[in-house]
Amino acid sequence: MDGSGAAGVDIGTHANLGSTPTMGQRANLVVVRDDQWQLYYDHWCANRLDRELFWGPQLATEFVQSRGPVDRVSGWLDNVWCEGGAVIDHDRRVLLWFGGEDIMWDPVERSIHARAMAHVWAGWEIRWARGGVVDLASYVGVSTGSLRSDRSTGEYPGLRVDVENPSYNDVAVSITDTSGIGALRAGGDVEDLELGAGQLPELLGHQRSNNITFDDLPRFGVHIELEPKRLALWTCNNTEADFGTLATVWPGWEIVDLDDDFQQHLRLAKGTLSWPTPDRAKAWSELLSSLRAAHQAPSNPALEIAAQMGGTLNPATRESRGSVGDPEAKRALVDQLERELVGLDDGSL
Repeated sequence: MDGSGAAGVDIGTHANLGSTPTMGQRANLVVVRDDQWQLYYDHWCANRLDRELFWGPQLATEFVQSRGPVDRVSGWLDNVWCEGGAVIDHDRRVLLWFGGEDIMWDPVERSIHARAMAHVWAGWEIRWARGGVVDLASYVGVSTGSLRSDRSTGEYPGLRVDVENPSYNDVAVSITDTSGIGALRAGGDVEDLELGAGQLPELLGHQRSNNITFDDLPRFGVHIELEPKRLALWTCNNTEADFGTLATVWPGWEIVDLDDDFQQHLRLAKGTLSWPTPDRAKAWSELLSSLRAAHQAPSNPALEIAAQMGGTLNPATRESRGSVGDPEAKRALVDQLERELVGLDDGSL
């Protein structure tokens, strides 16, 4: 494929409404054919891509190409503004994507969706773009430096226990040293691990417990073994962290990428951490319901805001398109999947 350098340009991020940002669910979308690729932008579809892409390569491509193509250099969003996206590669029969709402944070829902989607995309490889827009751009050979946040600015404090705002401590940390194993709650982002081993003393300075319970699934988790030096991590969220280079900022440490396998962290933590097990049956039922109601008409709530505030919208923000395909045929397909995928709700499939 013919890749080209790209800058992280915000297309349609803000309407012309003074300093007020418009709402939106911004997505970069790519179609690859005959070893060439075209970039598209949609201001409103990121939070429903799990439904719009589900129906197979033909309808997914039709949905993407109902938008106008954008420049392959200036048309890329950065990781802050790109809330969903996809590469549909017809040459290699690969779908690389991310988006949706709950599916972005729930690995069980994401797994169930992927298993069902594989039956509709038969013969295709379906990949989750954990790195967001950076993964999409990398796939087509675009330089991604300007699409990432710059974490060398000093504004990122790293993993830490937020004493003043305990509710911010939504990261599960377990630590093993010569005295045994203990756990604590911390705050921060996966990307903070790129700040290196120098943030360890702050974590080690807090009291650890042998019984930390989360009311919900943590955003991510880290298991730290001080001897031998081993760092294992998992995340539900998309992340721009460069897992391949963590070893350079954690010299002498073994870095273990658990992807979204939170169960493995629970095993490593040996009972010091716990949280509710996601309900597979509920996730499967909710997926079927959302797919049956998936056909969405064009909708643009920003028009009403612009009218109330007396402003105008730029063209990218103004454009809004609905779903493609026959709604009844989609519902019939969902009924078929419900009959055939028995066991998906309890993990036996």
